[in-house]
Formats: sequence, structure tokens, C-alpha cells
Amino acid sequence: MNSGLGYKYPNKTTVFGTETPDVPSTFHFPTWHQDTVMWLINNRHVNMIGVDTPSTDFGQSTDFLAHVLLAKDNVVGLENVANLDKPPVSMSQ
Repeated sequence: MNSGLGYKYPNKTTVFGTETPDVPSTFHFPTWHQDTVMWLINNRHVNMIGVDTPSTDFGQSTDFLAHVLLAKDNVVGLENVANLDKPPVSMSQ
């Protein structure tokens, strides 16, 4: 998922969307919704998903449901992926 957040690295304040990046309950960054994760697993049968954000779960998550759903179906979740806005032409079709 290319959220466009990649350009904010390595500034922790902008990456985590908070003035207190050491306090997880204050995190604000885009990522997958658990319904979308389930849809990708069930309808696209993905083996891997990636995000350019710190997590496949939303910042203030306490149940980490996206991680749970991915793990349950053996789907790899890649986080902090660079250059999602620049996929190679040969691999993007």
C-alpha cells in the first residue's frame, strides 16, 4: 500500500503522526483496515502485503487484528517498505 508516507522518513514525529513517537497510543498513520485484509486474503489469495507505514495495523491498535489475520492465513506483512511509489515496470503488470 502506497500511502505516500515514505517521503516523511526518517523523521519519527511525521512517520508516526505524533509529537510523542515513543507513546504508541498517540500514533496516527494510514494502513490496511482489517476488512480490507480479509478481502485480499479471501478474494485475491495474496501471499504477501506491504505498507510504507510503520505497521499493517493502525497506529493505536491494541489487538493488532491485521497481524492476527495475516498470520492465521500465513500471509507475510511487510512494513516500512521503501519506494512503493516506484514499482518496477516489469513487475507491476
